[in-house]
Amino acid sequence: MHSRSGAVVTPRVIAIAGGSASGKSTLTRRLRDLLGPGASVVALDEFFRTDRTHGPFVVSPVDGGRHFDLNHPDAFDVPAILARIEELSRDGQRVQFILIDGAFALAFDELTERLHLKVFVWLDDDLRLGRKIARNFAERDTNPAITFQNYVNSGRPGHDLHVARTMSKADVILHGNNSPDDNARIVSTLIHHLQPEGFP
Repeated sequence: MHSRSGAVVTPRVIAIAGGSASGKSTLTRRLRDLLGPGASVVALDEFFRTDRTHGPFVVSPVDGGRHFDLNHPDAFDVPAILARIEELSRDGQRVQFILIDGAFALAFDELTERLHLKVFVWLDDDLRLGRKIARNFAERDTNPAITFQNYVNSGRPGHDLHVARTMSKADVILHGNNSPDDNARIVSTLIHHLQPEGFP
């Protein structure tokens, strides 16, 4: 990416973190639309480790089975995430903004040190659970009892231990019940205040 003067400018990297079903992905999509074609999204849910031999694991109280714990930071391939960000950063002609979307977007020091803006979307746990049950049923026809059990078994503990604490790292905390368009405008304004002199 280049400024009006022709100098190379590093893309702005923005993290959108928050609990599952808090509204962070909706915010990311609205923000991408608002920022235009120069915005690229890195969805952390696409970067779970493929080698799951050594966990992390969680034991299901339903069937007693040991399952790969997707609600733990060790479930993610952090080097692959960083490599993707580096790849996008090199595409200076096209990429102006890199939006990191994921509950664990503020959980890794190697990632947070590359961020220009850190956003956390907060929503009460009961509301998030209600949204998650409704969403899983509508999109996947998942039995609400299964969604609830997964939440109790892994989702809520993972959030409390690994996600909620990262809110203290955020530059701005937005409420998940706010209008996504309003939240997107807030973040867009903050992003443009970060722009270096001479940026279009």
